[in-house]
Amino acid sequence: MAWNVRRGLLAHRDAARVLASSPPVGPRRLRHIEVVLRVLREAGLSGRAAARAAYHLNNFVTEFAADEARFAAWASAPGSSRRKILAEARKQFASLPKSDYPTIVALADHLAEDAQDDLFQFGVDLWLRGIEATVSRG
Repeated sequence: MAWNVRRGLLAHRDAARVLASSPPVGPRRLRHIEVVLRVLREAGLSGRAAARAAYHLNNFVTEFAADEARFAAWASAPGSSRRKILAEARKQFASLPKSDYPTIVALADHLAEDAQDDLFQFGVDLWLRGIEATVSRG
């Protein structure tokens, strides 16, 4: 579901921003919320845990897609590109004073990698492991 929502949001400019700034109304959006909540309840979450998990899933997917859309807009500016932006970010992270920011400097390549699908899947996996842990705790 997360992948489908992300694809849908990325297919329409500003969709994630609009979704994030509007209340959950309308039959299509309500049906989506209904399906997510039902799946979470059927997975064994309590009502409260299902509502909270759905809230965080929505925020994760929507904000991830919004970040991707912002980045795409920056990269499409004249003289810019995805590669240039990431190279500059990597350079900035790596050039920070190592005595003050040793972890950022050490992880500069990872912080500016171009692997959005992998990064998204990592977030989905974290969320799913959290759901599994919540269900197993009872």
